Amino acid sequence: SNQALISDGTTTQKLNANGKTTGTLANGGELAVDTSGNVSVAKVAGTTLTVDQYTSAFAARWHATQTVPSGATIAAIAVDSTGTTRVGLVGSQVTIASLSSTGVAGTQVTVAGQWLAFDGNQPVVAYPDGTTLHVTRYTAAGAVVWADAFTGNAGISAMAIDPSHAVIFGGQLFTPIDFGGGTLPTHTSENGPFNGFVVKLTSAGAHVFSTRTEDTLLGGIAVNATQIAVSNTLRTQFRYQDLQVYDPSGARIATALNPGFGQNGIGGRIALNTSGRVWWNLQTIWPIFPTWSYLVTGTL
Repeated sequence: SNQALISDGTTTQKLNANGKTTGTLANGGELAVDTSGNVSVAKVAGTTLTVDQYTSAFAARWHATQTVPSGATIAAIAVDSTGTTRVGLVGSQVTIASLSSTGVAGTQVTVAGQWLAFDGNQPVVAYPDGTTLHVTRYTAAGAVVWADAFTGNAGISAMAIDPSHAVIFGGQLFTPIDFGGGTLPTHTSENGPFNGFVVKLTSAGAHVFSTRTEDTLLGGIAVNATQIAVSNTLRTQFRYQDLQVYDPSGARIATALNPGFGQNGIGGRIALNTSGRVWWNLQTIWPIFPTWSYLVTGTL
């Protein structure tokens, strides 16, 4: 749809395609929407995970809490075809908490990991151990479906699943890595490293493409059937936001989306609908602008 949901952690707003607020909820956190439009809102305080579900009109449906490891933060949330809400939390490991369509808690699953995305009821988890980057798909119960291991070290900052169940992830290379399409080298200038990268694997873990973004930091990935939108930041003595769009084979697609701030800023999280409508979180930065956060929307 051309509607968007955003949260500042305290409230949640529903926005139309022009960015106008069409509804406000006095609760905020990480958000997921099911096929009926019901909205799950999750947040963590201390060792308590709280999940509230609302109708599309923001009427309360259910409220639930679970105890989770101290220091865990929410990295992913999704609602599967059965209406089960799954929350992936990261700390010393990945903890996956689930709640039924009526808010009944299921058994928590724990696996090694730093970042994850949900494909239906299956989590796909990535983490580096210093010498190897691991990417693993699990069943809902925590059994391994497949596991990839890539020699080298990298930091993962975003993952997404496309409609064909392929896995797209990216972050920053710390050493050269070959993901299956040839070694991606590392580069450093006098202003610092610019080693952002993006990788796509099939639903079975086979290599589709891997590429350097030529930026420094990767703030988010969003996908639909024909586009992969990647939010980046180039870090020199200043910061420059960069939106890149790829087709499913990894070819770069030209994009004319211009937020109107010049280049100075930081590219953050990003969302994309089926028709190419994009919502891009940006932060302007000195010396051109004071530090302000923006949500920019447009069509790719």
